[in-house]
Amino acid sequence: MIEVEGIGALRAKKITGSFQEQKVVREIMIFLQSHGVGTSRATRIYKTYGNDAIEKVSKNPYDLARDIRGIGFLSADKIAQNLGIGLNSMIRARAGINYALMETLNDGHTGYPVNDLLNKAEKLLEIETETLQDALNAEVKAEFIIIDEISEKTMCIPCRVLRLRETDSFKS
Repeated sequence: MIEVEGIGALRAKKITGSFQEQKVVREIMIFLQSHGVGTSRATRIYKTYGNDAIEKVSKNPYDLARDIRGIGFLSADKIAQNLGIGLNSMIRARAGINYALMETLNDGHTGYPVNDLLNKAEKLLEIETETLQDALNAEVKAEFIIIDEISEKTMCIPCRVLRLRETDSFKS
Protein backbone atom coordinates (compact mmCIF):
# COMPACT_ATOMS: atom_id res chain seq x y z
CA MET A 1 0.00 0.00 0.00
CA ILE A 2 1.18 3.48 -0.86
CA GLU A 3 0.99 6.10 1.83
CA VAL A 4 0.29 9.74 1.13
CA GLU A 5 0.80 12.27 3.88
CA GLY A 6 -2.51 13.63 5.18
CA ILE A 7 -4.63 10.78 3.77
CA GLY A 8 -5.73 8.21 6.30
CA ALA A 9 -6.93 4.67 5.73
CA LEU A 10 -10.62 5.64 5.58
CA ARG A 11 -10.10 8.39 3.00
CA ALA A 12 -7.78 6.15 0.96
CA LYS A 13 -10.50 3.47 0.93
CA LYS A 14 -13.09 6.04 -0.28
CA ILE A 15 -10.78 7.24 -3.05
CA THR A 16 -10.04 3.69 -4.16
CA GLY A 17 -13.74 2.78 -4.13
CA SER A 18 -14.66 5.88 -6.12
CA PHE A 19 -11.95 5.12 -8.67
CA GLN A 20 -13.20 1.53 -9.08
CA GLU A 21 -16.79 2.75 -9.52
CA GLN A 22 -15.73 5.25 -12.19
CA LYS A 23 -13.76 2.51 -13.94
CA VAL A 24 -16.92 0.36 -14.18
CA VAL A 25 -18.96 3.31 -15.49
CA ARG A 26 -16.26 4.04 -18.07
CA GLU A 27 -16.23 0.40 -19.24
CA ILE A 28 -20.02 0.41 -19.59
CA MET A 29 -19.99 3.68 -21.54
CA ILE A 30 -17.25 2.42 -23.88
CA PHE A 31 -19.14 -0.84 -24.47
CA LEU A 32 -22.41 0.95 -25.23
CA GLN A 33 -20.82 3.59 -27.44
CA SER A 34 -18.91 0.94 -29.38
CA HIS A 35 -22.31 -0.60 -30.23
CA GLY A 36 -23.86 2.60 -31.54
CA VAL A 37 -25.35 4.04 -28.36
CA GLY A 38 -24.91 7.78 -27.87
CA THR A 39 -23.79 9.33 -24.60
CA SER A 40 -27.25 10.47 -23.53
CA ARG A 41 -28.81 7.04 -24.04
CA ALA A 42 -25.80 5.29 -22.54
CA THR A 43 -26.25 7.39 -19.40
CA ARG A 44 -29.95 6.44 -19.17
CA ILE A 45 -29.06 2.79 -19.66
CA TYR A 46 -26.46 2.96 -16.90
CA LYS A 47 -28.89 4.75 -14.56
CA THR A 48 -31.50 2.04 -15.21
CA TYR A 49 -29.32 -1.08 -15.12
CA GLY A 50 -26.35 0.08 -13.06
CA ASN A 51 -23.29 -2.15 -13.09
CA ASP A 52 -25.30 -4.90 -14.82
CA ALA A 53 -25.77 -2.78 -17.97
CA ILE A 54 -23.32 -4.69 -20.18
CA GLU A 55 -24.75 -8.07 -19.17
CA LYS A 56 -28.39 -6.98 -19.59
CA VAL A 57 -27.87 -5.25 -22.94
CA SER A 58 -25.81 -8.16 -24.26
CA LYS A 59 -28.42 -10.69 -23.16
CA ASN A 60 -31.43 -8.89 -24.63
CA PRO A 61 -31.02 -5.42 -26.12
CA TYR A 62 -34.74 -5.36 -26.91
CA ASP A 63 -35.46 -5.00 -23.19
CA LEU A 64 -34.20 -1.43 -23.61
CA ALA A 65 -37.43 -0.60 -25.44
CA ARG A 66 -39.49 -1.94 -22.52
CA ASP A 67 -37.38 -0.57 -19.70
CA ILE A 68 -36.12 2.84 -20.82
CA ARG A 69 -38.28 5.73 -21.96
CA GLY A 70 -37.02 7.21 -25.20
CA ILE A 71 -35.52 3.99 -26.53
CA GLY A 72 -37.90 2.26 -28.89
CA PHE A 73 -37.86 -0.96 -30.84
CA LEU A 74 -36.04 0.54 -33.84
CA SER A 75 -33.18 1.86 -31.68
CA ALA A 76 -32.96 -1.41 -29.76
CA ASP A 77 -32.98 -3.28 -33.08
CA LYS A 78 -29.95 -1.29 -34.30
CA ILE A 79 -28.11 -2.05 -31.07
CA ALA A 80 -29.03 -5.73 -31.39
CA GLN A 81 -27.68 -5.85 -34.93
CA ASN A 82 -24.47 -4.16 -33.76
CA LEU A 83 -24.20 -6.89 -31.12
CA GLY A 84 -24.57 -9.56 -33.80
CA ILE A 85 -28.12 -10.70 -33.06
CA GLY A 86 -29.54 -12.18 -36.25
CA LEU A 87 -32.41 -10.64 -38.17
CA ASN A 88 -34.33 -13.95 -37.96
CA SER A 89 -33.62 -14.58 -34.28
CA MET A 90 -36.44 -15.48 -31.92
CA ILE A 91 -35.48 -12.65 -29.58
CA ARG A 92 -35.97 -10.14 -32.43
CA ALA A 93 -39.21 -11.79 -33.55
CA ARG A 94 -40.67 -11.58 -30.04
CA ALA A 95 -39.69 -7.94 -29.63
CA GLY A 96 -41.04 -7.15 -33.10
CA ILE A 97 -44.39 -8.77 -32.35
CA ASN A 98 -44.69 -6.60 -29.25
CA TYR A 99 -43.63 -3.50 -31.16
CA ALA A 100 -46.17 -4.13 -33.94
CA LEU A 101 -48.91 -4.70 -31.37
CA MET A 102 -48.02 -1.57 -29.41
CA GLU A 103 -48.06 0.43 -32.66
CA THR A 104 -51.70 -0.58 -33.10
CA LEU A 105 -52.42 0.91 -29.67
CA ASN A 106 -51.04 4.20 -30.92
CA ASP A 107 -53.65 3.98 -33.68
CA GLY A 108 -56.38 3.64 -31.05
CA HIS A 109 -56.82 -0.13 -30.89
CA THR A 110 -57.00 -1.99 -27.59
CA GLY A 111 -56.57 -5.33 -29.31
CA TYR A 112 -55.64 -6.49 -32.79
CA PRO A 113 -56.58 -9.55 -34.86
CA VAL A 114 -53.91 -12.27 -34.71
CA ASN A 115 -53.60 -12.70 -38.48
CA ASP A 116 -53.37 -8.95 -39.06
CA LEU A 117 -50.69 -8.67 -36.38
CA LEU A 118 -48.66 -11.48 -37.93
CA ASN A 119 -48.93 -9.83 -41.37
CA LYS A 120 -47.93 -6.45 -39.96
CA ALA A 121 -44.94 -7.96 -38.13
CA GLU A 122 -43.89 -9.92 -41.23
CA LYS A 123 -43.78 -6.73 -43.31
CA LEU A 124 -41.99 -4.80 -40.58
CA LEU A 125 -39.39 -7.41 -39.68
CA GLU A 126 -39.12 -9.43 -42.89
CA ILE A 127 -39.32 -12.64 -40.87
CA GLU A 128 -41.33 -15.69 -41.92
CA THR A 129 -44.84 -16.01 -40.49
CA GLU A 130 -44.02 -19.38 -38.93
CA THR A 131 -41.23 -17.84 -36.84
CA LEU A 132 -43.51 -14.96 -35.89
CA GLN A 133 -46.25 -17.39 -34.84
CA ASP A 134 -43.70 -19.12 -32.56
CA ALA A 135 -42.72 -15.69 -31.21
CA LEU A 136 -46.35 -14.81 -30.55
CA ASN A 137 -46.85 -18.12 -28.72
CA ALA A 138 -43.77 -17.38 -26.60
CA GLU A 139 -45.11 -13.91 -25.74
CA VAL A 140 -48.45 -15.44 -24.74
CA LYS A 141 -46.68 -18.02 -22.59
CA ALA A 142 -44.61 -15.26 -20.95
CA GLU A 143 -47.87 -13.35 -20.32
CA PHE A 144 -46.87 -10.28 -22.33
CA ILE A 145 -49.77 -10.85 -24.72
CA ILE A 146 -53.20 -12.43 -24.25
CA ILE A 147 -55.16 -14.11 -27.04
CA ASP A 148 -58.92 -13.76 -26.67
CA GLU A 149 -62.07 -14.12 -28.77
CA ILE A 150 -63.78 -10.75 -29.19
CA SER A 151 -66.76 -10.34 -31.52
CA GLU A 152 -65.94 -13.69 -33.12
CA LYS A 153 -62.39 -12.60 -33.92
CA THR A 154 -59.21 -13.99 -32.39
CA MET A 155 -57.51 -10.92 -30.95
CA CYS A 156 -54.12 -10.13 -29.43
CA ILE A 157 -54.21 -7.88 -26.40
CA PRO A 158 -51.04 -6.56 -24.78
CA CYS A 159 -51.01 -7.28 -21.06
CA ARG A 160 -50.06 -3.65 -20.37
CA VAL A 161 -53.54 -2.60 -21.50
CA LEU A 162 -55.15 -5.09 -19.14
CA ARG A 163 -52.96 -3.99 -16.26
CA LEU A 164 -53.93 -0.39 -16.90
CA ARG A 165 -57.59 -1.32 -16.91
CA GLU A 166 -57.23 -3.28 -13.68
CA THR A 167 -55.47 -0.41 -11.92
CA ASP A 168 -57.63 2.43 -13.23
CA SER A 169 -59.37 4.20 -10.42
CA PHE A 170 -61.68 7.09 -10.92
CA LYS A 171 -62.28 9.55 -8.14
CA SER A 172 -65.51 11.53 -7.92
